Amino acid sequence: MIVIEEANKLATLTLNILSSSTPSCLLDLLIQFAGFSSSAYADLLTLPQMKLTVSSHVFHVSTPTVWNFIDNITRDSQTFSSFKRYLKTHLYRAAFNITNP
Repeated sequence: MIVIEEANKLATLTLNILSSSTPSCLLDLLIQFAGFSSSAYADLLTLPQMKLTVSSHVFHVSTPTVWNFIDNITRDSQTFSSFKRYLKTHLYRAAFNITNP
């Protein structure tokens, strides 16, 4: 299980990579989901198949897992600071099983 701090760092890094397209070596590892025509799936990442449990900790596997776990409101944030605020709220609510008021 990925802890809150690691998920926060991965999600923030993913946003930076997707918004600036750099570094290209990491951008090449992130594949946009193309399974449905619905716009609800437009910002999801494809999760590659894993053969070993250890491979779940690899960047191109753990990053889509964290990114796809984040809700649409957080992923669609207009600024980096609002993304970080929504992300922290989302991760803590998930970790402590807090429902929206």
